Amino acid sequence: MSILNSIGSSFGARIMTGSSGSLFKQVAISAAQASLGLAVQPSYENKTQIYLTDPQSGERLQLPVLPPEITIKWDRQTETVNVLNLGEVDFTNGKKLQEISFSSFFPIEHAPFCRYADIPNPAEAYMMLDGWCASRGTEYVPERPVRLQIVGTSIDISTLVLISSLEVKDRGGEPGDIYYSISLREWREIKVRTSAEQRTRNNRPNQKPKPKTILQKAKAGEPTRELLYKIAKRQYGSGSGWTKILSLNKNVLQRDLTKKAVSLVLR
Repeated sequence: MSILNSIGSSFGARIMTGSSGSLFKQVAISAAQASLGLAVQPSYENKTQIYLTDPQSGERLQLPVLPPEITIKWDRQTETVNVLNLGEVDFTNGKKLQEISFSSFFPIEHAPFCRYADIPNPAEAYMMLDGWCASRGTEYVPERPVRLQIVGTSIDISTLVLISSLEVKDRGGEPGDIYYSISLREWREIKVRTSAEQRTRNNRPNQKPKPKTILQKAKAGEPTRELLYKIAKRQYGSGSGWTKILSLNKNVLQRDLTKKAVSLVLR
């Protein structure tokens, strides 16, 4: 293989320019392999496809040119509380909405790097995106999610999103092409009840009974097991139920019951 690399390097050095040198070098190596009767390794085929679909109208847009990179941002929702004698403590409140962003362009003419032959007109493709943003001629922006699908990658995505921002550019020297940058945020559906549904829910009997509790304080020097035995005998009719009270109140029983009365759960 070192001989092939040498052949490829010497042949490629005469034709490669700029950043495409590695590509020309690989072509030279492949040509050398073919001339020596060696098997040529198949090149990698990028099968990535990106679609945006409107679930309401059925409109679908497949991106004709893949973006060079896709950024997926995920954050945890936290709340910081300052606890006395301990300092700041973070409490987790779930996760923030996922954000996905990328940049690409709509070419006016088909090129080898396009994902399919029948590419859309750049102006029509942009108007479709703009319509999903609901930014044309109105100040009202409805909550209209679209489905983002990224397939053919190691991490496929199929999720409802809102287009949070859309930026377009018309570059000089490339008439007809439209460059764009788009940001999308994960869509979460919120179910809102009517007042009649809420009244029905409020009037529904609670199927889960509230636990029975008692306020209890221990005497000085009284063992916890002896205290629980007395409570079990009084509440259940048998002292053997003290282990049940113990299992229901593990955290509470770690305190000193002789200093302050605590609420014990019985069932």
